[in-house]
Amino acid sequence: MDGLEAHLLDTPAGPVEWYGRAANGANAGSIVLLHGIQGTAASWETVAGRLDDPRALIIPNLRGRGRSHRPAGLDGYTLAGFSDDLAAILAMAPKPAVLVGWSMGVLVVIETLRRHGTHGLERLVLASGTARPGGEAVWFRSQTPEALVAEAQERATRLALREYADPLAVAGAWASVRGCDLEPDLPRIDLPTLVLHGEVDEECPASHGRRIAALIPGARYEEWSGAGHNLMAHDPHRFALRILCSCAAETYNTIVGFQ
Repeated sequence: MDGLEAHLLDTPAGPVEWYGRAANGANAGSIVLLHGIQGTAASWETVAGRLDDPRALIIPNLRGRGRSHRPAGLDGYTLAGFSDDLAAILAMAPKPAVLVGWSMGVLVVIETLRRHGTHGLERLVLASGTARPGGEAVWFRSQTPEALVAEAQERATRLALREYADPLAVAGAWASVRGCDLEPDLPRIDLPTLVLHGEVDEECPASHGRRIAALIPGARYEEWSGAGHNLMAHDPHRFALRILCSCAAETYNTIVGFQ
C-alpha cells in the first residue's frame, strides 16, 4: 500500500493488521475503508491515493488476511468475529469516523452497528452490498473446499483483486453470511448514509442496494450506469470523490452529480 504505514492492533482474538496515515490536524477524525468477502486492504489501493483529506485514513485487514490473526477452523470466520475485528479498529480510530464498506464489508458494518453501537461514527458509505445474501446475491456456489478455492481464484481475477483472503477465511465467511438477514436492523441506523451500487452488478443486483437505501432513514442512493460489482476498479476517482463529498455533507447536494 504505497504511502501508507502498516500497523498491528492487539485485540482479544488476536492481532489485526491495518494500513493508514495520520490525521492532518487535531480533531480531524478518520475515514475507515472495509474490504469484501475475498478482498484485503489492497482492494482500496486505487481509491486511497485519491482521498486528499485531513482525516486519518485506516484500512484494516480482517482476520484471514495479511498479518491479521488466522483462526484454525471455519467457525473462526463468522460475521460476529469480523464485526469484533472492525469494532476494535473503530475503538482506536480518531473520532468522528466515516465508515465505508464494500460488498461483504456492508454486512460487517451493519453487524458491527447492531452489536457494538454507533458511538464515534459520523456517517456511512455502503457500496455494492446487501443486507440479505443468498438468492440473487450469491458470491460463491461451490460446495466443497477444493471447488471453493478454484472458484475464489477465478473470482479474484474477474474482480481485479490484487490480493485476496485465505480460502479458509472465504469459506467460513460465506458459510456464516449466506443465510443471514440484517434487513430488520436497517431502520434503526441513525447515521447519514450514502448507498452506491453498480447498475450491472453481476454478484449483487442493484435491487439490493435500493432496498438498503429504502430501509435506512434518510439514506441517499446512487446507481452507476454500466458498473459491475467492483466500483473501485470501475472508477476509483469517482469512488474517492463520493467519499469526500459525503464527508463534506453540506456540499453533497451540489457535487454528487459531478462525474
